[in-house]
Amino acid sequence: MSLANEVEFQLLTTLRYTPKSNASPQPSDIPLLSRHYERLRRAHAHFQSIEPGSWADYGGDDAVWNAIARSCASKQQGDWRLRALISRPGVVDVEVYAMPLNSDRFLHELSLPTASMLTPKPVMLDPLPLNGDTNEDLLNYKTTQRSVYQEAAGRANSSAREHDLPPPFDVLLHRRSGSSDLLTELGTSNVAVYDPKPGLPDWITPAHGGNLPFLCGVMREELLAKGLLRTGDISVDHLKAWDEEGRVIIGMNGLRGVWRAQILTQE
Repeated sequence: MSLANEVEFQLLTTLRYTPKSNASPQPSDIPLLSRHYERLRRAHAHFQSIEPGSWADYGGDDAVWNAIARSCASKQQGDWRLRALISRPGVVDVEVYAMPLNSDRFLHELSLPTASMLTPKPVMLDPLPLNGDTNEDLLNYKTTQRSVYQEAAGRANSSAREHDLPPPFDVLLHRRSGSSDLLTELGTSNVAVYDPKPGLPDWITPAHGGNLPFLCGVMREELLAKGLLRTGDISVDHLKAWDEEGRVIIGMNGLRGVWRAQILTQE
């Protein structure tokens, strides 16, 4: 399958840069940097394999770091959001934006006491399941082609206004799979729910693959590797029931780390 004649896009990963001194940028200033490198390598290898000749060879992690260091050279203080981009010709570009004021610090830790203390951010269930015809490559790999997520966010915001609810921080995506409607991810994050089981990690996150393509983010990969998450199917009905029980729901990504979500419900 080729995307060359369908959409134009770049590979993308979003990073947090918080310099600890006035020195030049250091890899330690960026959480999970090695996982961001891995994400870009994996995406590049995939698209190069399905579009032979359309993608130049990967320039290596050093090319990504050099672009980050150049773009951040004048950002010696503050808190920054980086968008690292790789185009088909192999050009690496890094965009730098200030994080919103009063943004939470990047949180690596995942535990019930820590998550329970976080100020929840409002999220809303997408009123519609994802279209089954959506190109799975653009769901499995992060690119600048974000229309699926933008459309879902638009539906959630419209629903919130219609029901006099506050604007959601993010939107919960779901997809039909057989007779079930299964949770996949948030528009900008992966998602997990506190669901303790004897002998297993306390947090469950949607299982990837098969009929459930979605972005496997760098924070999700990190927490899975640490044995803090397990994977499994989460139906929308189960999610709603758990939310009514007061279960803690978290989002996680490479920009914010772990954050707490609270589902907006219609009265």
